[in-house]
Amino acid sequence: MRVLLAAAAAFLSACAPATVEGLRQEHAAHRTFEIDRNYQTVYRAILDQTRKCFAGGRVVEGDLYTDRKSGHVALVMFGDREVLMAADIVAQGDGRSKVDVYAAPRSWAWIAGRVEEWVRDGSTDCDAQLS
Repeated sequence: MRVLLAAAAAFLSACAPATVEGLRQEHAAHRTFEIDRNYQTVYRAILDQTRKCFAGGRVVEGDLYTDRKSGHVALVMFGDREVLMAADIVAQGDGRSKVDVYAAPRSWAWIAGRVEEWVRDGSTDCDAQLS
């Protein structure tokens, strides 16, 4: 399954934006959710799971801003520097966090749901098949 996903991502990466801001503006999928967890815990769950699932041929970038109480995780194709997924995490007060997940190209639309599963359910599932 991972080989198929890697091949599809490589083939369709030409459709992905070159910057995170470009992905936020031109995305194939977008999902927003809120959760009763601290933004740092949510950030760490997304960053760790993205690194675990997408180590080969891709770069996982993460930034945590304690002064702004926010974090950001991006999945980027190595070499081409095309952004496949980005997650923005922002503290909402009282230990709640808001997460925006953007995905491109269309073949990566499943990742938005997978990120929510990682955070909400503690899932460690990496493949593209959503239940």
